[in-house]
Amino acid sequence: MVNSRAGRPPGPSQVRDRLIAAGTRQFMERGYDRATVRSIAQEAGVDHAMVNYWFGSKEGLLRAVMDVLITPGEVIDRVLARRPADLATALLTAAVSLWDRPEVAAGFRALLREGIDEGPGHRLVQEYIGRRLVARLEEVIGGRDAAARAAAAAAIMSGLLLTRYVLRIEPIARLSGDEVVRACAPSLRIALEGSRPRPRPRDA
Repeated sequence: MVNSRAGRPPGPSQVRDRLIAAGTRQFMERGYDRATVRSIAQEAGVDHAMVNYWFGSKEGLLRAVMDVLITPGEVIDRVLARRPADLATALLTAAVSLWDRPEVAAGFRALLREGIDEGPGHRLVQEYIGRRLVARLEEVIGGRDAAARAAAAAAIMSGLLLTRYVLRIEPIARLSGDEVVRACAPSLRIALEGSRPRPRPRDA
């Protein structure tokens, strides 16, 4: 095994972490197509065969990088553990707090650009939005039309990702986290809760 770094050879968990760190930087700076398995392994200080060993392929490494940056299931699980009365506000607060971190926002700009074009990045973004975010929300909210409501909620959160972190459209890009939550929570709340019958007026 090639190890370009001085000192004791990295242990198994260190190898995986180094590859994810190197993959994150190279995918962000060079894009998926131009980042090669060999260049990622060289930066991580390990043999290029370790990419296939740990992740199966370069696409598998990209999936692991997205797990670290996006973690939609973890965000939702942390919110649910608190059993919030207002799920929409709690979800947005947790998500924006994570996504506003500079290194995470930079990762979004790189990885979600990959998702706009056809290719592995596109398929993985579809997987995260379709299989993970929508499926997890559907499981959480339950009830009638849960799939449709979960898809609507995912569309709102995905739109926030695209406009604030990738395209950086004003004014959403310059709003504070609290302002973003206040602006988006009503729409997300409607999507999560669905249409509810209005109370009938009392007889005069």
